[in-house]
Amino acid sequence: MSQGEYIAAEKVESVYGKSSCVGQIWVYGNSFQSFLLAVVVPNMDSTIAFLKEQSLWTVKSGEELHTAFQRICTKEKKSVKAWVASKLKEQETSLKGFEKVVMPVTPLSPKKSMQPLDLEEEGISTSCTKPII
Repeated sequence: MSQGEYIAAEKVESVYGKSSCVGQIWVYGNSFQSFLLAVVVPNMDSTIAFLKEQSLWTVKSGEELHTAFQRICTKEKKSVKAWVASKLKEQETSLKGFEKVVMPVTPLSPKKSMQPLDLEEEGISTSCTKPII
């Protein structure tokens, strides 16, 4: 980090990964910035439960689950992203200030919604190449 702090990405990923909303997470920081970023792929089952609680889950007749999920998450992107951010905040009690993610990025585009992080396609490297369960 820019102030010389050492961040163990595995620790931060592990702490945030305990949240039921996390399907997969990747944490990134560098010495030119004073904050961490995270890419969070939400857990599909937890996200559907949240959408149902909010009365936002509506599956069309004959629609496949993944298709419905992508459609609804795209439509309700702000709600899902806010929910993920709030669930991550609940996990931060054991993290130091500089270990906390400033702004999680939740990819919810129709093309990539809920797809596992692909190290080759996304061009990222991570200590956590398997989904956190």
